[in-house]
Amino acid sequence: MTSIIVFDPKDGEIVQVYDWSAFEGADRPSQSQMEQEAIDLAVRNTGRQKSEFGTVQAHAKDMAEEREYKVDVQKKSVVPKPDGPRKK
Repeated sequence: MTSIIVFDPKDGEIVQVYDWSAFEGADRPSQSQMEQEAIDLAVRNTGRQKSEFGTVQAHAKDMAEEREYKVDVQKKSVVPKPDGPRKK
């Protein structure tokens, strides 16, 4: 499963995670289509402008459920929050 992480480029805070999966043989949208759909959803959910978001692709299997994450804005990668509380 591919996840599009929508984040605030000012501080790397994750706004939402847009998961995409499809059955074998199904048409898959392009990366840019998935990113645009994720940003459009974030705009609807938050009322913020498109320009206030960035996106990065990640895989759900690479993120432990009990951790909290953010985006390293410089590297454009998802990283665990260093001092953040663990999810319960």
